Amino acid sequence: MNKKTWAKRMKDSGVSPIIATILLVAITVVLAAVLYVMVSGFTHSPGAVNSAGLTEAQNSANNFTVTITSVSASNIAIGNLRLVVNGTSYAISSSVAAGSVIKLESTGGITVYFGVLGGNSGTYLQTGDFFYILGSGLTGMTVTLYSGGSQLGSTTL
Repeated sequence: MNKKTWAKRMKDSGVSPIIATILLVAITVVLAAVLYVMVSGFTHSPGAVNSAGLTEAQNSANNFTVTITSVSASNIAIGNLRLVVNGTSYAISSSVAAGSVIKLESTGGITVYFGVLGGNSGTYLQTGDFFYILGSGLTGMTVTLYSGGSQLGSTTL
């Protein structure tokens, strides 16, 4: 086989440079898409975390009021709330009528009441709802509010 025949045969049998470039770009795009799908499956953003701002006020030597100053979501059910005072849990088992106060429990010399500000729904936690905490030696105790198993907020008396 002479050089002219070999050169002509090689010229006719190859892929044109334009087609080769298009194929390389297409393969790169497909690989990038596959890699993106694989990597995006490893990352996820956590769900929204509910929170509530709590402010305490000492009314007398043995009497504190903890007021809800902010609520991150409008669907935090009052019936799921639990207040923990210095390790002791006080649960609210149902909704509370607007403008009323209910006694939660009296344990270890501490009595806790929950009140719903007049005009609030009584079904969902809202700004202005409050807890009365009565008992001796409350100063310095930690008060934490939970909804289900999630902590909403905390303050120190």
